[in-house]
Amino acid sequence: MSVSNADHAVVLEFKRDVLCWRGREFDEFYECRVAGTDGRGARIEFESEGVDFSAEVAGEIAFCLSEALAIAEQTDVESVTAAVREEGLLNRKYRLLCGAWQFSAEGAVHVENANLEFLDGAVGAGILVAVRTIEEGGFELQFEWMGFSFSALDASWLQEKLLKVSQQHPKQYPRVGLLEAAEEAAAGG
Repeated sequence: MSVSNADHAVVLEFKRDVLCWRGREFDEFYECRVAGTDGRGARIEFESEGVDFSAEVAGEIAFCLSEALAIAEQTDVESVTAAVREEGLLNRKYRLLCGAWQFSAEGAVHVENANLEFLDGAVGAGILVAVRTIEEGGFELQFEWMGFSFSALDASWLQEKLLKVSQQHPKQYPRVGLLEAAEEAAAGG
């Protein structure tokens, strides 16, 4: 944690070396930094390349990470549940593939102070952000064309730090069985 001399405001900042899930067999790690910004926003950096976004976007990414973690932790396909919540900034999808539920959420969000290399030139109000579960228990956070994979432990850390730097608290939502919801949707009701 650091303190700004200009206005004496406390600015939260956290760093961690996260395991690159897709390169785990080679012990690949990259540095992840999560910091607060003016207006309760958040900045995420991977290897010193990053992007700033609002507290609302930070909360949405944190929610989607927590939902991905919840889906990954539930191993009985028939009893897996998902959060019941009005649609957010990222469109959530649940898929049953090869006997396991997969989670993905994506959408366009506004960002600021983006490293152009990080976003491959995309700027402004509509950059793609995605959160998803990936093979063998991993998780991924994608900004435009650049994705970062990590372990469940790192996903939990990132979710917690995004909420902390944007001064938000985790929210509890009612849950519904995914198979039950899919059957109701298929029946039209």
